[in-house]
Amino acid sequence: MLAMTSVRGREVETFNRLTHSSSPTRTRYKRLEPCCAFRREWPQDQAAVLVPVLLERLATIPVDQRTSPAALDLMQLTEAAAELLPADQAREARKALRDIGVRMLRLSTVPHRMAYDQELLVVQAGKPVELVFENTDIMPHNLVLVRPGSMETVGLRAEEERPRSMPWLGITFRV
Repeated sequence: MLAMTSVRGREVETFNRLTHSSSPTRTRYKRLEPCCAFRREWPQDQAAVLVPVLLERLATIPVDQRTSPAALDLMQLTEAAAELLPADQAREARKALRDIGVRMLRLSTVPHRMAYDQELLVVQAGKPVELVFENTDIMPHNLVLVRPGSMETVGLRAEEERPRSMPWLGITFRV
């Protein structure tokens, strides 16, 4: 498959061969990943068929695995196919892709300061999110996630618990 996708001038033929194979529809997307290299040459009429198949496949991936490299590749492939759709259909496909996807947030420390590079992280209630925390500072930092409006309660509890061993750091909140 990789060799087929590297032959220039035969992109449409390669795409059609990979999409019209006799294997089941659910596994067909795997053969298309190498085609991302020439996605601008994909036949537009195939996008309307391909995007729903890819979205269906993405929806079957467990939420906790949707940020894996394979799932991210599949999302990229779906986004590339959606680019070929007419504007209104592309908008719908991107919305569906956002609904299926997991929002990834990156939070880092500011060196030599007890601070983070962002003061506020906002996510949609009920939607999955993955927080990537990177402490590049030599000082340890604490991070507590709270529901909107509960910061004062958490702060007061932290002050109450401070003289002890700080077991409150293990508190988890569901957003």
